[in-house]
Formats: sequence, C-alpha cells, structure tokens
Amino acid sequence: MPMYNFNTFSNSTEDMEKNQYELSDPHPDLHLYPPVIDTQATYDYIEDIKKPQNQTQTQHRQSSAFVPVNAVSQPMVFANPGPLGLMAFASTTLILSLYNVGARGITIPNVVVGQAIAVGGLGQILAGIGDFFVGNTFGATAFTLFGGFWLSYACILLPTTGIIDAYTANPDDAAQLANGLGIWLMVWFVITFILWLGTFRTTLAKSAVFFFLFITFAMLSAANFTGRVGVLRAAGSVGIITALTAFYAAAVELYLPHYT
Repeated sequence: MPMYNFNTFSNSTEDMEKNQYELSDPHPDLHLYPPVIDTQATYDYIEDIKKPQNQTQTQHRQSSAFVPVNAVSQPMVFANPGPLGLMAFASTTLILSLYNVGARGITIPNVVVGQAIAVGGLGQILAGIGDFFVGNTFGATAFTLFGGFWLSYACILLPTTGIIDAYTANPDDAAQLANGLGIWLMVWFVITFILWLGTFRTTLAKSAVFFFLFITFAMLSAANFTGRVGVLRAAGSVGIITALTAFYAAAVELYLPHYT
C-alpha cells in the first residue's frame, strides 16, 4: 500500500498553489511561483479596446435606424444629360440656320432670342452641370460652353443691352459691328475645332456634329467679314446639316438602352 506524506501539504492557500504548481511544472527547479496575472487590469484593458468599437457600432445603428436597407446599399444613379443638351443645341441651331438661309423671307433673327436664352442657353448649361455629376468631362465642357454661347448671342440681339446700338448710333462705326461679330465667331470656330479633336474617342455622330459646326462658324465669320449674302446662305445650309446631325445623335442616346 503506497504511503503518502501528508505533511508536505499545507492548509494555507499559498502552500497549496505552490505544491500544485510544482506537481504540474516539468521544471520545478526553474520557478518558485507561477506568474501572477492581474485579472482586473486585463478585464479593464479589454473593455477599453471594445469601447470605441461599440460606440461606432451604436452610432452607425442610430444613424441608419430610419434609412431603408436598399437606400444604403444601392448607389445613386444619375440620368444621361446628353439628349437634353443635344436637343437644346440642335433645335436652336436649326431655327437660326433657317433664318440665315432666308427661309420664308426672314432676314431679322431676333425671334430666336427666346429660344437662345431658355433652351439653347439654360438647357445646355443644365446638361453640362449634369455631365459634371456623371463624370463626363467632355460633355460638361461642351454643353456649358455652348450654353454660354447662346446666352451671349441673345445678349447681343437684346435691345436692352445696348450692344448693337453702340455701333449703329454713329454711321462711321457701323462697319465695326460686322467685324466684331466676325472675330467673335472666329473664336468660336477655334473652340469648336479643339472640341472636335476630342470627339475622336466618342461616337461618329458626335464627331460629325462638331465637324459641321466648326465649318459653320468659319463660314459665318467669313460672311460677317465680307458682307456677302451668298456666304451667309451657305453657312445657314451647313448649319442645318449640323442641327439634323445633332438631332440624330440625341435620338441615339435617347432611345438606345445602354445610353439610358
């Protein structure tokens, strides 16, 4: 019968922990006591780590408590502003080009002022702002620029601005009006040519619109410099082609599913 030495065990807590450690430790000669762990400090440290995360989760739950799940998970989708800008440009260009070819005997283009402000101007500027939101740099630049073009053209024709009166008040200054308009249109020829170079990475329809447009500006500028009605009629004819091409480009983006 094995004999046990009960004297090796003490009733004190310290002796009991020491004896238990010596029995379980394969190298009792290297240790006198087991490592002491401060359980309260460990618990406080874990709670400090969890606290910011719990606060973030609570704030997230509070902020999204009244938001539908689909509204949070689905990204915002913007409409394609291209058809609006192209339709606004095409309609205004067609009206003015018909005036330039002398349709129905019209020689005074002031009726286009309302169209140039409300549709050609504001419509294209809205389309340009929409392209800024969808990340289309070319569309945002082109639509905003030509929206400004139509607004500036309307300002020239409006009597309240006094732009035309400044040249017609003195007969000697009347020739400066045509030259001033010629320079103004020549600048827009340069702008349109630069934009046309950027259409090579877009559709053929858009490239055709800017191709015919910069030709129209060049011919309108020449008509003002030379004063020849035949050049103005030719510019109006090319402007009609430009407008019809823009209508086609707008219809493509309006009807095809991958554009809308």
